[in-house]
Amino acid sequence: MSQPNRLFPYGICIDDAPVDKVAQGFEYFELPNALLCEPFSSNHIWNQTKARITAPGRKFHSASHYLQFHGLVGNGAGYDREQHQFWAERSFRRMAEVGVKVVGVYGAFFQKPDDKYDLVHAMDDAISSVNIMADAAEKYGMEIALEPMAKATSLFPRYLDGLAFCKATGRKSVKLMADLNYFLALNQDLEDILKAPDYCLNVHIQGDGGAQPNVGNRTPIFERLFKILKEINYAHVVTSACPWVSTKGGELDWAYETQKTVEYLDSIMEHL
Repeated sequence: MSQPNRLFPYGICIDDAPVDKVAQGFEYFELPNALLCEPFSSNHIWNQTKARITAPGRKFHSASHYLQFHGLVGNGAGYDREQHQFWAERSFRRMAEVGVKVVGVYGAFFQKPDDKYDLVHAMDDAISSVNIMADAAEKYGMEIALEPMAKATSLFPRYLDGLAFCKATGRKSVKLMADLNYFLALNQDLEDILKAPDYCLNVHIQGDGGAQPNVGNRTPIFERLFKILKEINYAHVVTSACPWVSTKGGELDWAYETQKTVEYLDSIMEHL
């Protein structure tokens, strides 16, 4: 249940987190599409997965890992439009079945061309694949959050590059994810989020070393980020998307670690 002093709900990516051991303070789960929806797998397999991860009161809002495996790329010489169309239809239908509203898509799947494939073609492919996603998203009342990933080889490594790309698609359902790790990797200003508040659709946070937020000393950074989100009246989910580590030694205790992270985030909220 949401706490009165929270500015936004908390989410957790379940790429490896056991859903039944996550602290209740996390209000939403983030579904890794390629890992759990497995669009190329049968409906029978998906229905088994769906039964395992869903339960009364368990809510999904966002998704990650949209493209992965099977040679899927967002553009370039290996881009296969028919493959994308099949993947998109099954992906979005399955994600919609568990309540997903926002679908995160890695920016690293959209690569700058090599010498044999020019930038115009690379951009055309990328916009084509995003339009396939947008068509499916809009069919199911969902939106897309493209994730700039600080990789120089990608078409939009920086947040503002991603903003320009979103606008180039011409699709209202195509927006952005702000991932703290990638902001820090390129020393980007968090205030870039303020330049187009309506485009910030999803936020990922991590602690030092990429672990859960309470690992290390990022409290001042979180305070700054959360104040920016407060300024833009951000009402979407902020998700802990990270490899989890044991902070007390020994085997990873999911219930303990996720509860500790919730308490840490709440402690920051109390001082904003």
